[in-house]
Amino acid sequence: MVSPLEDLGPAGIGGVLRDHMGMVMDVFSISAGVKNSNKAELIAVVKALRLSSLRGDLSNNKIIIESDSSNVVS
Repeated sequence: MVSPLEDLGPAGIGGVLRDHMGMVMDVFSISAGVKNSNKAELIAVVKALRLSSLRGDLSNNKIIIESDSSNVVS
């Protein structure tokens, strides 16, 4: 079994917010410090949800979250 501490490394997160037509409404890409991959994925999802809640044109709509991490999104 691999320790979660062994998975630590420099992490960057990013995301794309799209409207119901698939048009790009916002993007982000930032350093997340030293994290394991699951924590970085979770931080990216939280960041996307916060950004969408701040945008008037996205805040009252249904949200679809896509991720390559089944540990974060299922």
